[in-house]
Amino acid sequence: AIKMGVEGTASLANLLLLNPDPPTPLKGALGVRKRCAWSAPIPLADVKAVGKVTGGTVNDVLLTAVAGAIGRYLRTRGETIGGLNLRAVVPVNLRPPDEPLKLGNAFGLVFLSLPVGINDPLARLRELKLRMDTIKG
Repeated sequence: AIKMGVEGTASLANLLLLNPDPPTPLKGALGVRKRCAWSAPIPLADVKAVGKVTGGTVNDVLLTAVAGAIGRYLRTRGETIGGLNLRAVVPVNLRPPDEPLKLGNAFGLVFLSLPVGINDPLARLRELKLRMDTIKG
């Protein structure tokens, strides 16, 4: 219990010491007005195939696509995005890989810095996977 308390305190301290994300058109006052857009469906088999070839997970591949879409959006707004990183809260599975499937949620949330400023999709995926693996470690 003491170890969990110390780890929790260290995690909280890390969160409080995070630098804010840089100013972009995505920042603004919190409010209720939201917008969303949908892409054409992407077959899960294709996402899994990309993950298998690159050594990434489905989450790695999808987050890489999200980071790329954010980067494209910001470029269309005239923003310079070279080296830009934006923090996202990402769910991660907390179940051990060998645990039998059972009902209920077992996930945690992590802060992941999305490499929005990397234009090349494979380089962006490698960097995102590295960051996610570091967090998981």
